[in-house]
Amino acid sequence: MKALASATLDYGTAAQIKFNHNAAGLTVRNTVSNLALSKLKNYKTSTTPKADRVDGVSMSLNVEFGADNTLFVTYSLPSGKPEKDYTFTIDGNTVTPVSLGSGYYKLQLTNISPNKLGTSHIFNCTDGTKNCSVETSVLGYANLLASQTSAEESLKNLAKAMYLYSQAAIAYAG
Repeated sequence: MKALASATLDYGTAAQIKFNHNAAGLTVRNTVSNLALSKLKNYKTSTTPKADRVDGVSMSLNVEFGADNTLFVTYSLPSGKPEKDYTFTIDGNTVTPVSLGSGYYKLQLTNISPNKLGTSHIFNCTDGTKNCSVETSVLGYANLLASQTSAEESLKNLAKAMYLYSQAAIAYAG
């Protein structure tokens, strides 16, 4: 329990620093800053190749960081094409997307517990012929962002702290 509490504190500290929320005087512990980003390399994000995607549909991936994280994909449908012309799924289960207006729809997976941050999920939009999908996990998304050459140190530390938090949660809860 002590390791999980420590990792939770590290994750919270890294998030405060990254999002500049009451971050004055805060630093991440060496356990976080010294962790190699390569620890995240097994957490991947893959998408349908652009040439094989549903015509006119685009997507973006995001995570809402919190006590229990939310992983979501936003789809942009072509102008004049109604939502009913598409089927949306998460992990093969049909879901109703959240309309964001102006042809944008969001699929979200909420309340992802810390010990499940590395579990991959498949988000998909299909017109019955072609797909527009992304397979990732919260840690896959964190790896995707942190491995970019332009990534800020605070983002890299947040990804590392999230990994350590997840590992501590797995050790504690399975």
